[in-house]
Amino acid sequence: MCAAAGFLFVTRAHRTLRGMAALPAADHPLHGDSALPPSGRNRCIPVSLERLRDRLGSPESDQLTQIDRLLHVMLRTEVDQQAGAMRRELDRLLHPQEPALSADEQDVASARLLAQVRHALSRANYDEEDEGLLRTALSTQSLVELKTHLDRSTWRRSLICTRGRSETTIEVRRWFGLRRRQISCTLIRTLFVYIEHARHERRETQKGLAPPRFYVRLFENIPVADIDMVMPDCRVRMSWFDRAVMFVPAIFAVIGISAVLKASWNALVLHTRHITGFDATPPTVPGGALAVIGGGLVALAIWGWTQFGRWQGMHLRYLKILSDIVMYRLCDRDMGAVNQVLDEAGEEETKEALLALHSLRREGPTTEGSLDERIERWLRTNFAVDIDFEVSDALAKLVRLGLVERTGNTYAAADPAHALARMRQHWNALGGITE
Repeated sequence: MCAAAGFLFVTRAHRTLRGMAALPAADHPLHGDSALPPSGRNRCIPVSLERLRDRLGSPESDQLTQIDRLLHVMLRTEVDQQAGAMRRELDRLLHPQEPALSADEQDVASARLLAQVRHALSRANYDEEDEGLLRTALSTQSLVELKTHLDRSTWRRSLICTRGRSETTIEVRRWFGLRRRQISCTLIRTLFVYIEHARHERRETQKGLAPPRFYVRLFENIPVADIDMVMPDCRVRMSWFDRAVMFVPAIFAVIGISAVLKASWNALVLHTRHITGFDATPPTVPGGALAVIGGGLVALAIWGWTQFGRWQGMHLRYLKILSDIVMYRLCDRDMGAVNQVLDEAGEEETKEALLALHSLRREGPTTEGSLDERIERWLRTNFAVDIDFEVSDALAKLVRLGLVERTGNTYAAADPAHALARMRQHWNALGGITE
């Protein structure tokens, strides 16, 4: 009965995982140009930079072409400089060849590293989440119905950011596929997790193993209900149904064995009372009573060990399900995850700036609100995507680089010759190579 129940649960869980892995291509982050549902407008632009440039078309002059190319190179260089600063902070904190830092120096360095990561995520149009997201994940039933516990007592600093949400439907099969049910859930397209554990409070999970001090992971296509499963210090717990499956048969087995050995137990008790002096008259003990008792105890011990093995097996199967969830959704880890975010930041910055600059060139000067409406309408028309365009961020970059001039509340594209000269000055300040 225990093995059958565990097999049913694991089969159902793995089918749910396969359903999650086989989400439509339209639900994959940053691939395709499918429209997001009107329930949530995302800030990221789910169109590749190459396709966006093709749709915007070639500039009308060589100067404008140079401006567009130099714009991308400069924004990417700024991101690369930020990546270098983050690597230096990580080396100071973790590299064994670096001089040991005091507790105060470590605290300052880790806080500075967290601020740099938060800034990179903001440039890549990630949204920082609060405690509400974890509370929702912990209080919502998982799609694979796996009971977990999240211990956050060792977390010192944490940063959880998401980018892109959509509503999707996942088919869950039960009872060997005889029953199917459609479950609607909120899917987070990209999830970034940054957690710093307290240096001396990390708890060993197995012999000699402890979670890393810095847990940095990037996941994709994570249902909100399963977010807690990809966090460190997540533990699998047996549900009450699992415990009943294990212990109810054990209770009946103990009662059955006790009934069979009742006479032998009585004889053993009477013999013990006579030896200890409670009874003066020696009891009459059947010849095979002690043998029956010994055989029963051995059988009970074997049965108990078998139940313990089944319990361990079920727990290992649950851990396998948990590891599969993490494995199927993991994009990258540690500095690789940060590098991917920085690459996304450079691409998002360039796409925002190009969209704003080409709109001002094509349709003339306008206000910030009008430009925002223009770009969002152009994206809906050309790529069928509905986003909340970061027009203020795009204009701030263009004004800083001298590509856009502001007069009151009106923004206009600067003269190409003047803009190109300003950009070369900025490029020289970044350490670029002049002609």
